[in-house]
Amino acid sequence: MFLSKRNGIYYLWFRDQFGKKHKVTTHARTKSKALEFLRNYNSLKAATPEKILLSKFIQEVLSYYRGSHSPKTVLLYERALKTTAFLSFFLHRKSNPLSDLLLSHLCETH
Repeated sequence: MFLSKRNGIYYLWFRDQFGKKHKVTTHARTKSKALEFLRNYNSLKAATPEKILLSKFIQEVLSYYRGSHSPKTVLLYERALKTTAFLSFFLHRKSNPLSDLLLSHLCETH
């Protein structure tokens, strides 16, 4: 992670967990403001949510739906989330946390 200055504006450069390089503008023209942005950015990044497993995700979604939908609708959602096709899509992945799921996984055909 590093700062660079282009056209009078500081930018924050970093690599994500897949090694892809990203650039975020700090909107700062002074180094002190850019460093302040960096400190705030690091604290936000440290507060990222923990990885959630598919089973916990399904429980939380159904719990939310029970409070806002009719029992018949909840039953339909529960059946959809627990179908063999839906579950097998996630279970054949090497990692179970939903955060490890990539967009390319969603575009695969089986």
